[in-house]
Amino acid sequence: QAELHGGALRPVPKPVRQKLRIRYPSFSVAEGSSIFAQPGLAPGLCLESDPMPPKNQVNPDLDPVLANPVNRTCADCEAKAPRWASVNLGILVCLDCSGAHRNLGTHISVVKSVTLDKWQPKWVQTVSKIGNESSNAFYDARIDSSEKLKEQDSLEKKAIFVRKKYDNKAWCLRNATAPHELLAQGRSPHVYAEEKKSGGRDRSDSGERRPRDRED
Repeated sequence: QAELHGGALRPVPKPVRQKLRIRYPSFSVAEGSSIFAQPGLAPGLCLESDPMPPKNQVNPDLDPVLANPVNRTCADCEAKAPRWASVNLGILVCLDCSGAHRNLGTHISVVKSVTLDKWQPKWVQTVSKIGNESSNAFYDARIDSSEKLKEQDSLEKKAIFVRKKYDNKAWCLRNATAPHELLAQGRSPHVYAEEKKSGGRDRSDSGERRPRDRED
């Protein structure tokens, strides 16, 4: 395109395209960030900044829990990056399985979001001290591989599985105490996971050996 200037045609410069990223109007900028105000941009728009590592602004104490390899998949269906939790059972679960846990009732499972709900200190401690591995060493002790839940399974199947696992205790160790109950008693919730790793005594059909380790 061209326009007339003083009797001569001059080319009109093409508009400069810039990569923009939509941002919420209210946001905090960390110290050292390379975000700059851009004149003429609508509120909520800014130039693309250098990537910053994700942080849990609501519950920063949970960052080590989420980074723990044993908690990087859902305790029930193994979906990656679970961001919901049963704060009384001490496990992390995905969004789909969190709905199934909620349907169990709070007398069995108390569900909270990792990023949306402000956690009480006792919830942080419970999930920090138990985790998915130690919980599953108890609740999945007798499950067959063909019965295990998969991420792609339907919501209905997930609801049935979660109820069988935590309400009916279909696959848990017999005559044994659940990890969250051990923790409440001041005992180690990791006793079953540690025995499984060491190839220790099989408790699947026998009475419970009383855990000796205590939590300080």
